Amino acid sequence: MLACAWLSEAYEALTPPDVRVWEGAWGFHPDDALYLLAPLTWLGWLAPTLVAACIVTSVMAVVILVRYLYLKRRLSRQALA
Repeated sequence: MLACAWLSEAYEALTPPDVRVWEGAWGFHPDDALYLLAPLTWLGWLAPTLVAACIVTSVMAVVILVRYLYLKRRLSRQALA
């Protein structure tokens, strides 16, 4: 989670103010998933939820890292041109 937060801040520092590293779809944003925590707790699915959160957070950290590196490469090429 720390890697996601740090990389997101680094990405957004290189972009205009209205650009985000990950936009939501259909009116939902990634942090809206927190609303599912209460029903998942009520159903007794905390352990599977924790495993899923670990997997998804790791995947998202890699996705954000790739997007950050791609942005840095694109910006450096523009600076050279």
